[in-house]
Formats: sequence, C-alpha cells, structure tokens
Amino acid sequence: IRQVDLSDLALIKEIQNKKQVDTARISMPFLVLDQGNQLKAFSSVILCRKNLLSVEMTYDGPIWFGRIAQKRNPPI
Repeated sequence: IRQVDLSDLALIKEIQNKKQVDTARISMPFLVLDQGNQLKAFSSVILCRKNLLSVEMTYDGPIWFGRIAQKRNPPI
C-alpha cells in the first residue's frame, strides 16, 4: 500500500499504449485501510483509450475526508 499520485495515470496510459495490451480500457484498483488495517474503501481508476478518466469508490461506514465525515454509501 502506498500513496497514490496523479503521476500514476501517465504510467497507466503508457502501459495501455503498448502493443501487448489489447483492451479499450485499463483500471488500477486502490484500497483504503484504517489505522487497524481494516478495509474501509475500495476505489478504481479507469482510463479509456479516448483519454476519458473515471474514478469509482465503494465504502462502508464512516470515512473521514479532512473535516467531513461520510456516513452513508453514495446512491447508485
């Protein structure tokens, strides 16, 4: 587990452009753990060949983003 940086997206795009990758999109998953190493959230960054970027996140329970606590799962 490591901190994720936006520079990771360039690496994903480089892998996607190589000939051995035959897919229209590439995703990179990330996990969010609390201090007790319990899984709190899962996110996935998806990059399409058309340079469209989407980020999906699933979580359960309160997760603190700075001063804001998210207490419910987002609507689908």
